[in-house]
Formats: sequence, C-alpha cells, structure tokens
Amino acid sequence: MEFVQVEELLKKIGVSVEVLKTGEFKDIGSFHRPLSERDREMIRTLVFDVQRQFVDAVAQGRNLSVEKVREIADGRVLSGAQCKDLGLVDQLGNFEGWWSLPRC
Repeated sequence: MEFVQVEELLKKIGVSVEVLKTGEFKDIGSFHRPLSERDREMIRTLVFDVQRQFVDAVAQGRNLSVEKVREIADGRVLSGAQCKDLGLVDQLGNFEGWWSLPRC
C-alpha cells in the first residue's frame, strides 16, 4: 500500500485540516497526517491477511499447494504465457475475444 502525505506542504500554504471521526483508524492513510505506529501495524496486518486469502484461494482453485503459490505470489507482474506455464490459467485469450460483441 502507498499513501501520499502532504502535511508539511499544507502548513506552508496555510491550509489546515480538521477531522471529526468515530474511531481511531477512520482517517488512516489520510494525506494530511503521517501514519502512527499503530496505523502501520494495522495496515501491515491487513495486507498480509489479504495476501494469505489470495494465496489460499489460488491454491484451492488451481489445485496447487499453498507453498507453490507462495513462491509465485510475490508481487511480480507475469505475462499470460508465464501464468499458463505456472498453471495459473488454462488457456490464453486476446483482446478481440474480450471486446468483440455479436454482430447483426
């Protein structure tokens, strides 16, 4: 995850932000304040949990071991051919197939 933080810039141009919130984390990731350590830990926990769910779903859906999927699911970008070689897709498609509509 990535957050833009412009608190110092806002101060320089005379802009202040007032936040009214119902919970500690309601403004997490806001551009006007830095993340606290508690914010960072909460986001870190969330990111790792989402990745775990993704790995489990791919492993189950593709009949692969969780360990095999963890080796692949490291944030890199893969081509369709690479995904096919790794068993993540059954066949390759193209834009024509996705974008064409039946014609009368």
